[in-house]
Amino acid sequence: MPGPPQPQDQRRDLHRTYTDGDIHVSHEAAQPGIPTVDQYVDFRESAHASALGKANLAQLGREARLDHLSRYRPRKLTGHTITDPDSLFRAFDLSPVQYDFEEYSDQDACAASPLILPGRTACIAVAVPATDRRRRLRQAAATIKDHSTTMALSLVLALNTTRPGQTRHPAATR
Repeated sequence: MPGPPQPQDQRRDLHRTYTDGDIHVSHEAAQPGIPTVDQYVDFRESAHASALGKANLAQLGREARLDHLSRYRPRKLTGHTITDPDSLFRAFDLSPVQYDFEEYSDQDACAASPLILPGRTACIAVAVPATDRRRRLRQAAATIKDHSTTMALSLVLALNTTRPGQTRHPAATR
């Protein structure tokens, strides 16, 4: 049985939040020589197609989900994109980890896990090249859905992040 993914196995990490009815990328990290996911469609408009967007939408109630999808109508981005709201909502209930197998981009696959933050909807994700998605993505997903990992990340982010549009107090950055 393979062990946890090593740093070289992980392509990119993103942290995303859902605030005031919109999805925001608040932190992003990539390895040297491996670029971040090409954001060719605004993440607010593609929440239905990305694991990060799905993980945020999955934490919302049905009305909030429908509100988001009414403002940002699901559309096909690839041949794998799910656009039917009921199909999306059923997938949300199957697992706390949400996946994007070439739904946002034919180049990438992604897994996202929710983070528990007081009064906020947030998640963390790992993306890998679509060419070797199955093994590496499942290994990375196992790491990000680990209870201790999400608890630690939730605590760090709750203490060290501001909401979009907020300014950090200089003393808070030390």
